[in-house]
Amino acid sequence: ERQIREKIELLQNDLKQCKDDQKLEQVLSLINE
Repeated sequence: ERQIREKIELLQNDLKQCKDDQKLEQVLSLINE
């Protein structure tokens, strides 16, 4: 679970840098599955 959280944090940091709404939606959908 810790690894998953770390990966999510890294993804969120990447999303903040690129500010890509579509990517954000994709990541959120993957996390929710």
